[in-house]
Amino acid sequence: MLTFRKSTLAVLATLVACLAAAPALALVEYTWDTPVHVIVDDEFAFIEIYSTITNTGDERDTYDIHKEQLVPDDLIWSASICVGDFCYAPNVNDVSTGSIDPGGTVDIGVAYFFGTEPGTGYSSLRVSSQSAPGLEDTQNFVAIHSGCDVLAVDDTGDAFLSFDHMDAIRAQLGSRFAGHWPRALQEVDLGSLQAFPATLWITGENGETLDAADRAVLGDFLGGGGSLLVSGDEVGYDLCDPASPNYSTANVQWVADNLDAGYEADFGDTQVDGLAGSDLGDGLSFTLNDPMADPDVIRLTRAGAAQFGYGTGGTAGILSTGTKRVAFLGFDLADLDAASLGAVLDNALTALAQPSASDTPALPAALTLLPNQPNPFNPKTTLRFRAPADGLARVDVLDLQGRQVASFRVPVTAGENAVPFTAVDASGHDLASGTYFTRVSLGGEVATGKMTLLK
Repeated sequence: MLTFRKSTLAVLATLVACLAAAPALALVEYTWDTPVHVIVDDEFAFIEIYSTITNTGDERDTYDIHKEQLVPDDLIWSASICVGDFCYAPNVNDVSTGSIDPGGTVDIGVAYFFGTEPGTGYSSLRVSSQSAPGLEDTQNFVAIHSGCDVLAVDDTGDAFLSFDHMDAIRAQLGSRFAGHWPRALQEVDLGSLQAFPATLWITGENGETLDAADRAVLGDFLGGGGSLLVSGDEVGYDLCDPASPNYSTANVQWVADNLDAGYEADFGDTQVDGLAGSDLGDGLSFTLNDPMADPDVIRLTRAGAAQFGYGTGGTAGILSTGTKRVAFLGFDLADLDAASLGAVLDNALTALAQPSASDTPALPAALTLLPNQPNPFNPKTTLRFRAPADGLARVDVLDLQGRQVASFRVPVTAGENAVPFTAVDASGHDLASGTYFTRVSLGGEVATGKMTLLK
């Protein structure tokens, strides 16, 4: 049996009392909420992408912010760190917030100013706690100039700023400008797709390709007359092969209805030959530069023509010329040599820009807000949106805190509408410079956008 002397028990009692009286260790933590990572806007736009840091710890803290950026080689293109309502000069890459109390918040973000050259601006912000320097997080932001000739959706799953696929594609577009949307950062919305003449959707060799959100927006995009090129080794397998975990009869039907294609097999050859007389492939022949490539064998299910074949047989690519303008390639564009890639892209964008004989102007499938013009503005601009039907729309203008500063109703017709707006509130007072949200409501649908008033 263990025994303790009185002095030992006294020491233990004193130690327990000291531990009980010692203050608890301070909790240092924060959350970083970013609703939007990718934004599209028009020429000469000044746009801001904001996020919110919340001090979820139990002591006051200050946050250091470090910026890295990659913008087009244009004298006007720039990206700036913003804290609260203040945006720093573009050459400032390191700033700190003020002290934030527990439960307090601070808005931080990136402000882009578009230059005269269409393209894509990238930036990353790294936030670190001064109270706990090892506590840090990095988030990425993208701004795309809607004057680009094509929107390239990078759905390969590559890390931000890897850009292996898009670097090659941009280099081969010649005089055309490409916007780059990293799908891993954010889902693509219908309004953004409709802002460009054509879309390239590149899935690469990603085993999980077009998810439910992608299929929904692409269905609306194509139903509204959009032009699309889809490329990737596994699109057919992922959605249509019974061995795939994502297989379903509904997905098979989606591919047939939207890509005008059927799936044959998952073992296409690395030798790809353009078919004589085809719009995309005539005179082309190349070997995919990935010896382990396992591209899809597909078939055309509606009006159009096969464009490419595999050396061992089977169709490698199709172009639909029925009610849609869509090209579907069963292989990864990144596996082409530079010359072949340039030729395929040039041919595809030319073919997709040509309406087929059966094309008729299509109404949008959903209410869609287009960029206002001009933006920034002072004091007048034109709000633009596409409506699926005639009706009476409500237009609300909100400030950054979500407060309504103006509201009015306007009759609209099916198709594109333009509504003039002057920067005054409901009482007729001039609005202050800053960023405002526009919200259009029609027939139970709501579309939102953002505009900047600069005086």
